[in-house]
Amino acid sequence: MNEGDYSAMQLIASIAHIKLSDFGRYAMQLTAVVLFCIKYIRTKRYAENHYRQLFLSSIIIWCTIFNNAVESPSFIIAITGVAIWYATESRNWLNNFLVVFAFVLTCLAHSDLMPKYVQHNIIDPYVLKCLPCFIIWMKIEAELIFGKSVRLQPSHA
Repeated sequence: MNEGDYSAMQLIASIAHIKLSDFGRYAMQLTAVVLFCIKYIRTKRYAENHYRQLFLSSIIIWCTIFNNAVESPSFIIAITGVAIWYATESRNWLNNFLVVFAFVLTCLAHSDLMPKYVQHNIIDPYVLKCLPCFIIWMKIEAELIFGKSVRLQPSHA
C-alpha cells in the first residue's frame, strides 16, 4: 500500500488481499469513470432539484475516493458530499446507519476517540476510512442511474 493511500482502489485491493499494479489501479479508475459518466445521459432529470443535489454529492465524493494519493485529511471533502446527500435524502434506518457509519469510520478513524489498536490493526490495513464514503457513493450512483424521475409540478407565482 502506498503510504497515505486511502482510495477506493486501495480499499478493494486490501479487502481482496491483492497487490495493486498500475494497470489494475487504472482499470478500476476507468470503471469508476464509466459508472460516473452514465448518469449524464439522464438529461430529463437535470431540472429536478433532488437529482442535482445527488449529482453534486456524487462529484464531491468521487473526487476524493478515486484519487490515487488521497490522504486522511482530504476526506473532509468527501464528508461534505456525504452531508449534502444526507440533507437531501429521506430519513430511514439505512440512511441513518450510513451517515453514522461514515462519521465513525471516516471522521473518527484517526482521532484520539478511536483506540490505537483499532486504528493500526483494523482501519489502516484495510483502508476502512474510505468504505462508508464508497458505499454511499455507490448508493447515490444507483439512485442517479436507476431512480425514477419525479414529476415536476408547475410553480404558481
